[in-house]
Amino acid sequence: MKPLPDLEALLVALVLLPGTYSRNRFFELYTDPAARDVRKRAQLVRSIILAVTSADEARRGRILAMNEEPEGRVTLTYVVSSINLKRTTALTALEVSLVRYALARRAGPFEPLPASGPDRQRIESALGRLGPALPETAPDEDTKENGLPSA
Repeated sequence: MKPLPDLEALLVALVLLPGTYSRNRFFELYTDPAARDVRKRAQLVRSIILAVTSADEARRGRILAMNEEPEGRVTLTYVVSSINLKRTTALTALEVSLVRYALARRAGPFEPLPASGPDRQRIESALGRLGPALPETAPDEDTKENGLPSA
């Protein structure tokens, strides 16, 4: 089995672009319990985003509170009045950043929840761990524009 990708990076990918690591295509990845847990957390975060950004006003949720807990988690509470749903869930700092980021990027008649600089940094840092480390040196003079060495 291949080594697991960074789990926070996997979470970001599964929230922002869920098709990138589909369960059918990466079945072996999800045989690992930690990766399965990340997939469930990503589904939870996506469900919050979808509930709050629903195009149908009657089904659109509204965030009531985001309370920071002492251990670094955030308790988020939202309601969907039309179906008498009130949901409270504990999220990590990265998960809250993903909710804020997704809401800030979506257009619609819902209440915006602006993403801050630290939110973006947290997401970009996690995504940076998804791929291989890149060298920090400048390309050689004989490197073509596309980054490949010249023949």
